Amino acid sequence: MPQIKILLTGAELLQTETIYTELVAAGFSTYLANSSALKGELFVQIPEASDVSFAHKMLKICLDHDFKALVPQLALEVDALAPAKTLFSEYGISIICPDMNQWALISDKTALFSFLQSKQIAVPQTKLLEKQEDFAASMLQLGYPSKKIKVSPLKALNEGDFRIVDDSVTVYNTLFPDFNNPLISYTQLSRIISAGNFPSLILSECINGTEFSFEAYFENGKLISSTNTDELVIQELAKGIAYLLDLSGSFEFSFTQTAQAYCLTNLQPTTLNNPKDLVNLLNTELSKLD
Repeated sequence: MPQIKILLTGAELLQTETIYTELVAAGFSTYLANSSALKGELFVQIPEASDVSFAHKMLKICLDHDFKALVPQLALEVDALAPAKTLFSEYGISIICPDMNQWALISDKTALFSFLQSKQIAVPQTKLLEKQEDFAASMLQLGYPSKKIKVSPLKALNEGDFRIVDDSVTVYNTLFPDFNNPLISYTQLSRIISAGNFPSLILSECINGTEFSFEAYFENGKLISSTNTDELVIQELAKGIAYLLDLSGSFEFSFTQTAQAYCLTNLQPTTLNNPKDLVNLLNTELSKLD
């Protein structure tokens, strides 16, 4: 019986070698994809995820190479591929990522936090900023200046794509330049917003406290495996959120403990929890195509 061919994106990411090794050990014929040209028979060059035809070009690549599963590792790739899961499945190809509705909720912090808040889950107060004239009012509604406000793009591509409004700094002239020093003054941010050339932004109150991270693998909202944690309350909160969202796959939860509650500050899919979980998910998803 021939091996099932898998295409794993993010060939240059640090975790890719570990994931590749696990997939090969599980019997999958695994190829690595990247938008830059890499030498070797196991490498496949793919378009940039920002390409408006990314999903259709990826479908052609999968059909041309007889890939039965596609594992995207970059958020922008998932953003383009999640709406195409049904299309790919019609051609006998599984995309290992959340489906369109689930991804739309997870990737939009305002929608996600609003939903979870309605279910009594502690989350930061959040506003979506798309019009420059709404900036000042949104900041005040979130508690500025008595509270610090975090600013991030609606579609964040990198972990460092955020700013914290702090009037002690005045030197920045771009919106998201430096992960190690993420401060920006209200005046400078206001000037950038007033210029009108900014992406849709998420404004949220900064939550101060002890930070916790929890990674786990779920199937249909049920916890299957997780990283070790001494904080059982974190595990129970994550299980409850996964059940509400009917999560399938590996996800990382970020919480901040305050005097009042454990507050969820971020939720994102990940392939880092345990590569063996990815193998299980692949087998589950591929069985649906039979």
